[in-house]
Amino acid sequence: MRRASNLKRSAIAALVLLLVSLLPAWAMYGKEPDPHPTWGSVPRAAQPLAVPTPRPAAKPSAPAAVVGPFLPIILTSIRVTPIVFTGSATSDCQGTAGTSFTYGIKYLCVDLTVDGAQGQAYRFSWTINGTPQSGLGNSGTISSQLVGVGDGICYGPSGACGDAIPRGTYQVSFFLNNIQYQANTAFIR
Repeated sequence: MRRASNLKRSAIAALVLLLVSLLPAWAMYGKEPDPHPTWGSVPRAAQPLAVPTPRPAAKPSAPAAVVGPFLPIILTSIRVTPIVFTGSATSDCQGTAGTSFTYGIKYLCVDLTVDGAQGQAYRFSWTINGTPQSGLGNSGTISSQLVGVGDGICYGPSGACGDAIPRGTYQVSFFLNNIQYQANTAFIR
């Protein structure tokens, strides 16, 4: 008799623990949307990834004799890594990387690396559910030869970044001197 009573108590305790652990999820999914939601931008400064090493001074030499017209060949190679999305609960954008996220993240951040574009203008452009978002997107000038560039968005009343980012399709494009170099899409389900 006593054993059956203990078994009932442990089953009830397990049920109570299960219900208590699901309360945050029920609260999040049962929340009514803000009638006047706004988007906010999370500006993230570009960070140099390597410091250029000084080259030794060239030794003076006599100019070579030029035969025919002088046609300089200038080769530049700009490399931009693919855009990487990170879903995070905090503004430091430390979280899960990927392109598909579960509803509940508060920050959607992007990072990429640019090599060989020092001094050029860059910008990010966001599209949410097929609608361009002119108020979102970081921009600036590439500060060094090899630099990490990032951007991010958040959602909440008056751009205060307090609410979970709504479910949807989020596309971001990266431009150098108004030429698109990379684009990627993330989904929040």
